Amino acid sequence: MKNRFFELAVSFTFGFLFISIPLYLFLNLTILPEWLAAFLSQAVLGFLGNGFILFWSGGFPALTNGLYSVQIVSLCSGVLEISVLAGIILASMDVSFRKRLEGIAFGVVFIEFINVSRIVLSVLALGSGSFVFFHDFLFRLTLIIGIVMFYFFWYVLVEKQGFGVRAKF
Repeated sequence: MKNRFFELAVSFTFGFLFISIPLYLFLNLTILPEWLAAFLSQAVLGFLGNGFILFWSGGFPALTNGLYSVQIVSLCSGVLEISVLAGIILASMDVSFRKRLEGIAFGVVFIEFINVSRIVLSVLALGSGSFVFFHDFLFRLTLIIGIVMFYFFWYVLVEKQGFGVRAKF
């Protein structure tokens, strides 16, 4: 029993590493994730009545309102979170491949939602004492708790307990 658990742990760990690291490197070959995060953040900020303009600055997209400017660099793009979540989901070999792909698709939407929310909250906190909390602490919090929470709901509740949530198209 202990030997089987060890084999599964090693298999999961190496599966995760062999998926997440190359995916992270591949997604960082393009600026598209940064542009997507910047565009969605600009749209949400505009919806909230904060007019930010999207522009190019130092190799990355940036947002400005004339008073503040923020760059959306690779760590702001959600690529790290998407790579980690995709690696964990794809390493879950006891789930069908189709279910794992569905999990990744929903996971990307979830990560983008969390990521854009984090960027918007950080931008709204510019110039205040709470900026460091939203920008630095919230990034780490969403990275860890968001991924663990999504994986828990995807794997344990939806996949293993049969609480299937089906979207009808």
